[in-house]
Amino acid sequence: MWPAPQSEWGGPGDPVGSALDGGKWTGAIVQASGQVGEIELTSPPDPDVTGLQITRRIRLFAGGTRVEVAETLSNVSDRDIRWSVWDVTQVPGSLSSNSPADKESRIYFPLNPSSKMPDGYVKLIDDSAGDGQWEVLKDADLMRVSYLGQTGKIGADSTAGWIAHVDEIHNMAYIKRFEVAKLKDHPDQGSTVEVYTSGDASYMEVEVLSELIPLKPGESYTVTREWFGAATPGPILEVGKVASVHQPLVVAAADGKLTLTGTFGVFAEGKAVLSTADEEGKARDELLTFPASPVAPLALKEQLDAPQGAELLVLDLANANGSPLGRIASVRLPDEPKVAAATD
Repeated sequence: MWPAPQSEWGGPGDPVGSALDGGKWTGAIVQASGQVGEIELTSPPDPDVTGLQITRRIRLFAGGTRVEVAETLSNVSDRDIRWSVWDVTQVPGSLSSNSPADKESRIYFPLNPSSKMPDGYVKLIDDSAGDGQWEVLKDADLMRVSYLGQTGKIGADSTAGWIAHVDEIHNMAYIKRFEVAKLKDHPDQGSTVEVYTSGDASYMEVEVLSELIPLKPGESYTVTREWFGAATPGPILEVGKVASVHQPLVVAAADGKLTLTGTFGVFAEGKAVLSTADEEGKARDELLTFPASPVAPLALKEQLDAPQGAELLVLDLANANGSPLGRIASVRLPDEPKVAAATD
């Protein structure tokens, strides 16, 4: 984690910013038993250059892949400062001995349909050699970055609150979730997410930025984000609280039967439960259950009898004890042919 904008402190590796990036951090185990493990990492104070001291509290939750990262900027200087909380994760570029042109390593994030940026994103490193790495999937308003071994960087004012890296050899994803209450004063031409691709070493960076936060001496500000791992192919189209979506939940009706399809990456061990639901989305009658695990895609291709009178189906995730964790997806049944309740 670094403060942004980078141009105001020299960036990683610069001796000017070494108190934060290259200084000696301290660590403490906050909790090491039960359902949650927690550690705290604290940077040395840097009153002269950035004015900051950074604290990271990292929590791991049993039974799944969820990691909660709370990052706090504290003003330890005697002046007013303003910084963004810049969360950076480096992920592999080439995933095998083959050429990077095989496009094995990809990053996905939604574009803002109301963006004021050209094409929904901006180049932050103006190097045309990297242009082939950026691809807008128009049907999904989605950016796909394919690592090609070239240097480049883009930013976008995405408001959907997620960005994901997918290893498309092994179909494994690393996902970040974050909140964007509204677009405020974000750095780098208004970017909430950024992707950097390195031409020197084989890696990319998955980056999330908060708005620029003004801090008076002694003030602090905390941003909390979530990380997840899941087994899923790319592209990732949506990310929710308990799962990512590769193929949306779709239902086709014919001859009194329903055919159900969809592919998801779940974030916890347990089971997926398909139920009918009322108009408010509250689950009613359980129809089917499926084993669910973060180490295998949840790929559905099922046929079942059409439930009488049902208009809405919901797919929920429960843990190993059956306790509900959250909704994976929902789908309204087709109007034709109509599935109606029996009447006297």
